[in-house]
Formats: sequence, structure tokens, C-alpha cells
Amino acid sequence: MDRYSLEGSEIFGGRPVNGTWEGLVGKLAKGHLDVGLALMMVTPERQTAVDFSLPLTFSRLVLFLQKPKEEESTWNNFLRPFDRCLWLCAITVIAVVWTVLRVQRRYSRGLGFHDGHNQTYSDTLHVAGIFLMQGCGEGGDTKRRDSVRLTLLVASMSAMVVYTAYCGTLTASLATHRLKMPFTDLQGLLRDGSYKLLLLYASGEMEIFANTSDAVISSVYERHVEKEEIPVRNKDLFEGICNSHKNAAMLTEAVYKAYKGRTKCPTVSTQGQINIQTAIAFRKRSPYRELINYHLLQMRSEGLTHRIYWKHWLWDDGQEMRESLKPVTIQSVVPALAVLVATALLSVCLLLLERKFCNRPVLKDTAISSD
Repeated sequence: MDRYSLEGSEIFGGRPVNGTWEGLVGKLAKGHLDVGLALMMVTPERQTAVDFSLPLTFSRLVLFLQKPKEEESTWNNFLRPFDRCLWLCAITVIAVVWTVLRVQRRYSRGLGFHDGHNQTYSDTLHVAGIFLMQGCGEGGDTKRRDSVRLTLLVASMSAMVVYTAYCGTLTASLATHRLKMPFTDLQGLLRDGSYKLLLLYASGEMEIFANTSDAVISSVYERHVEKEEIPVRNKDLFEGICNSHKNAAMLTEAVYKAYKGRTKCPTVSTQGQINIQTAIAFRKRSPYRELINYHLLQMRSEGLTHRIYWKHWLWDDGQEMRESLKPVTIQSVVPALAVLVATALLSVCLLLLERKFCNRPVLKDTAISSD
């Protein structure tokens, strides 16, 4: 059995203009090889020339480009921790608690007061209120009425949960520093219109874009895919990204992780765009295909294919999964400071208006009685 292991810059196999397959697919199609032992992307075009084994891996194509220097505006960071429904829920809780307290105080005379400080039930509410920042309370309601104390206990617990969740999410949002991406998918690349998309020569990605029936992918191929200076190796692809900040590229997740740490410039990837499968290629009607498929099923059931993929085929990029946290800068809290300054100015304006138009006689009577 003749087999061929793909290395370095060897081309998996694409069909050039004259219609003849080249690379690994070409060797298999011509009968020079029996098995191409490589993680080859399965495409409809390649399936016409060679046979494939059962899928070895299920992966995605990712779109990547130079890491933007600008960051997203932080003016909505303070609203981002909660969605709209949760904000409305928090406001509703405040309104309901206020209504309950108003009802309790309105009918306090009818309900009457009772001295329950020596009772276990009252002491429990009292101690729980202290731990939830209510304090002992100086008013008659919080000292003598368990109904009001229970309402404030529920309000404090709700506020503590909401406040803790908000602070944790806000801190993470301010510290991670979201990048200002020009686009995150192929539709965004079309809307932007200023980027070129680099695809490897005779690669599975090029075949997918050139022979697709999807309107978006077809439009990207016609308008933005580089067709003159096409990169031949992965190294050339990443050099093209670093040479121009208006270049984007598409590769499999495994290849991107492998080369990300070796580039001359920092790069960033978007979410997965297109689902793909990789498999072992055979020449047509190869007698070894069913035999290898049988062993692949056994290896998959025992988890061996997964281990081999991660240990030997997929390069380990230790930095890929680490989230780098940066110090929170003054720009991150400018919105909060602006709101505080605006509120302070508004309060001063209201104070001046009250002093001018709201000279209440009650204050004068109080001053005279105090004399």
C-alpha cells in the first residue's frame, strides 16, 4: 500500500484552470498513491476525484485579521451586565416594595403595634436585618413592627443579589476591553467593502467559495477574494495579513491556532463561519477504505481518534485559552463620572430653584418656635 503523508507547504489538491487535479488529490486521482494520510477537508469537488474515509474531525472555518488597535466605546458598559428584562424586573421590585411599605404605614393605626422584641421570631428578623445592612433602626416601624421589618428584609436580600451580580459582571466587562472589530462575519465583510479576503491556493476553502450556492459566500468570492497574488503556504497567508491591515483571511481553527503565535503582528479571529469535515483520502475504489473505516469506528468508540487529533495533529497553543485582563483605565469609567457630575449639577439647580420659589411658611414657623 502506497501512502502519502502531507508535510509543510504541500498542497492538498485543487483543480487549476486546465481541469487537472494537482497536489495530493492529483496523486490519488492518477493512481500514484493508495492513501493520503492527512486531515483533508471534504468538499463536493474533491469527492468527484477521490474517496474519503469516515470523518476524522468536525471543525469550522474562522475569519481572522489584524488585531484592531481601537476598543469599543464603553458608554454602554454600565448597562451591559443586565438585559432589558432584568432591568425592568429590578425596577418592578423597587416599585412593589415601595407600595407595600406605603400600605403598611397607611394602615398602621388600624393594625396596631406590638412589642415583640423578646420573641424568637422578632429577634430573627432583627438580626437578619443587621447582616443585610438595615441596622437596628431608629424609627417606630423598624423597631416595633415585624411586618415592615420582613418587607425590608426581602428588599435587602433582593438588592444584595442584584448588586453582587451587577458588580461582578461590570468588573469583568471593564477589565476585558472589547476590541472594536470592523466586522465579525462574512456579511459584515460585505457591508464594510474595504477588505480583501485571502484564501490558500488550491485549498478546500477556495473550493468552497468558488463552488458555493450560498448568496453571501458567492458575493464575497466575486468582490473580495484575492485572485491574483494568491498565498500558497500558510506562512504566506499570515504574512499577507501582517503586511496590510485591510486584509482578512479564512482558515480552519486548528491551523489558525498553530500559526497564531508565530506571526509578526497580533491577530484576532471571529466566531466560526462554516462547518467542515476532515478525513483520510483514498484513490477511487481503493480496497483499503473499508478496512480503515472499520478500525476508525473502533478507535472512535474508544476515544483514540480524539486523543490522536489533539496530541499529534493539532498544535498546542497555550495562550489561546488564556484571557488577558488589563487594568481598568480612566476612559472606562468616564460614563459613570459624567453621570455623577451631571447629577450633581442637576441637584444644585434644583436647590437654587427651591430656594427661590419654594419658601415654605412651615420653615418660618419652625424657626420662630425654636427661638
